[in-house]
Amino acid sequence: MPSLSIPLVGFDASGGTRVITQVANCLVANGWDVEIVVPSYKATASFPLDKRIVLKVVPISGRWQMFRYLLWLAFNATQGADVCMATYYLTPYPIFFANLLRGWRSHLVYFIQHYEPLSQVQTKSAPRLIKRMLYLFACSTYWLPFRQVAVSSWIKDQIGRQSIMVLPNGIDTSIFYADNQPASATVIGAVGRLGPTKGFPIFLEAIQPLLGQVPIHVLSDASVLAPDGVKHIQPTDPASVGVFYRACTLFVFTSTLEGFGLPPLEAMACGAAVITTDCGGVRQYATEENSIIVPVDDAPAIQSAIERLLADPDLVARLRANGLATAARFSLDHTCQAYREFFAGVVQ
Repeated sequence: MPSLSIPLVGFDASGGTRVITQVANCLVANGWDVEIVVPSYKATASFPLDKRIVLKVVPISGRWQMFRYLLWLAFNATQGADVCMATYYLTPYPIFFANLLRGWRSHLVYFIQHYEPLSQVQTKSAPRLIKRMLYLFACSTYWLPFRQVAVSSWIKDQIGRQSIMVLPNGIDTSIFYADNQPASATVIGAVGRLGPTKGFPIFLEAIQPLLGQVPIHVLSDASVLAPDGVKHIQPTDPASVGVFYRACTLFVFTSTLEGFGLPPLEAMACGAAVITTDCGGVRQYATEENSIIVPVDDAPAIQSAIERLLADPDLVARLRANGLATAARFSLDHTCQAYREFFAGVVQ
């Protein structure tokens, strides 16, 4: 079977890394030889890896760690791989040059989970000229000779290339599933995430009038502080995230920019009625039939949507039923089959 190399800038606990792990696990289960390459300073896997996946840790120490690691990739990224997959805007050029040095022996794939000229560049705190240069650099990576696959049509539209294959993310239905009956007590839930595009302060602003009136649960790690009147829940494993969603009657998603946005879809699968901002990739599955969609950065609109659902149990039931039907079309099994078919086409 063919071999796949996935050079990462390092492991983290992001949804993007989780999806990359799922791709690797799906392909190795189908007989592929899969290697994930990471620098030593970010080499601890954040999500379960199939034991058949080879984890190659590149020793990097001293100053300019990222630069030195990218330079190493420029000479070695495609070594021995039938397919080499970029997953972040800093890796396509090193992968391209490594393949050039090897005489174009590898097939190149760019797995795109966000429009990174916006998500990674415009959100940085940097001088305007530097940001402009990085923006142009990120845009240029989309014109390298890679087979491109994106997780949403929104990303494809932002890049503007009709040749991009769209393979939406999938959800693990062994973790994200609904109880037979929704919870008897009304609970408002959200994921507390830091970062300039996550919109968590907007959620906190929107719920201020509701504190003490309705149970409010926030799923987050210890770095996120929940105010008085909000129950702070720290996930212990993937299964605990499903438990959190199943406890939610309403789930509120306040991101300002998403390439796909898994949490609202996971919440739908667990039977919550969803309120989401119109933040880009959520339109791959979010419609007026299965969710309430509000503008980004609009706390009054979110508050109004919450109050509307609290006053209308019939609307909650309708959104819940339509959300469950939507989530059923995005199973991880279906997505894995799409991955297998796409990568089989790459090496043909």
